[in-house]
Amino acid sequence: MKDKTKFDRRDFTARMLTTLGVVLVIVLMQKWLDNLFPDKYYPEKIALYIALYFGSGYLYEALKRVKWKLGGRHGV
Repeated sequence: MKDKTKFDRRDFTARMLTTLGVVLVIVLMQKWLDNLFPDKYYPEKIALYIALYFGSGYLYEALKRVKWKLGGRHGV
């Protein structure tokens, strides 16, 4: 059983890299979204960025579960 109180450096690093990657993708997509939705207002674009961010977080969690089920980091 994994101790939940212990700090897991690998998991923290993976989450930070994923967060930085998502922020980079959102920043790079900003110009593309401005061209794609030129008539949208700024709050709607912010809502779209937030949806992209949370969607990528769910994708990360799903991929992590699949990796562990296939015998990944902990060999589960």
